[in-house]
Amino acid sequence: NIYLKDINKNTLASQLSYEEQVNLIKSVQFNVLHTSPSGDGIPMDHERRPKDLYESGQGLCFDRSFVMELIFQHLGFETRHVCLFKDCPEKSTFIELTSENTENHAISEIKTKKGWLIVDSNDEWVGIDDHNAPISMDKISNSISNIAWKTKPPGYFYTNKNHYIYGLYSRHGRFYKPYDFIPDYNINELLSNLN
Repeated sequence: NIYLKDINKNTLASQLSYEEQVNLIKSVQFNVLHTSPSGDGIPMDHERRPKDLYESGQGLCFDRSFVMELIFQHLGFETRHVCLFKDCPEKSTFIELTSENTENHAISEIKTKKGWLIVDSNDEWVGIDDHNAPISMDKISNSISNIAWKTKPPGYFYTNKNHYIYGLYSRHGRFYKPYDFIPDYNINELLSNLN
């Protein structure tokens, strides 16, 4: 796997310390972002496995987050996909979540020995506070203004109110087979939103 260059492919996340896990996560993120930089996304109704992203030479947040999740799972990490939607106070939440015009972003969360860690899919940034503790979207939603970040977060979604859904890959259903109108989702992750 080209995205695992300079990484021992037999590494198991459970055998690493928290610090080693974070370093491994950052290495995978670096490899994916630099091998497949931001550009045109993989077209709808096409496979989006690691090979497909590599061959396209570029991708968007949803392409890269999915590929990173597959790599992290291969390395023994538990992952969850996160779809973020910008909060627009003048619109209802339903309209925000169903409108094509609502700004959105796809990221991943990886379970480390100290908890869930945000891994951005556009920038070399992971959610760690100034005590080196992992930050999840749940933590952000409960205390946006109270987080002392180790490294300043990129973009809107980590410093402003937004909506997030675990397990939603697309609202249109055309990222993964059978390429129909039913949204692409992971049912177990989707159900975790009810907790």
